[in-house]
Amino acid sequence: MRRVKSAFSVALCLGGLSALASTAHAQGVTIEQLVALALEEAPELKVARTEIGVASGQVTQAALRPNPLFSSAHEHEPGGMMITGADVEWPLDLFRRPARGAVAQRMADVTPMSIRDRERLLASAVREQAGRVLAARRNLELTNEPLTAARRTRDLLDRRVTEGGSTKLDANLA
Repeated sequence: MRRVKSAFSVALCLGGLSALASTAHAQGVTIEQLVALALEEAPELKVARTEIGVASGQVTQAALRPNPLFSSAHEHEPGGMMITGADVEWPLDLFRRPARGAVAQRMADVTPMSIRDRERLLASAVREQAGRVLAARRNLELTNEPLTAARRTRDLLDRRVTEGGSTKLDANLA
């Protein structure tokens, strides 16, 4: 599910960035500026950055002793008897706290690395998309060059015909 959500948010971000990339050339925006914008505005990365605070809170929580638990129950029996009970539990937490703290610390260490990996993947995807947009733009320019040359040739021939080129052509045919 996480990969699907991740792929969806990257596709959503790239959809907006492909529109930006098409106007980037006209506005003078570089690919690195697009990457910076994507890293700043990606919703998945905004959420992931909040996980750093969560991980540090879990480290703090893991270092604390567990809270005692208190529960009570009150029942009415059909014969008019009332039963009341109270329980108190105080977990001893023998030999568990150091392991719990170590696991929480590892998660706190891994979280920034995970965020950097997500940022790296997003930056790579943005660069790839920008490359595709630039390649499509270049292909369009290459396709338009022969069309422009053909139009110029046609305009020259039209001017030649209207300036009397038709009479020279008729004289050559005769």
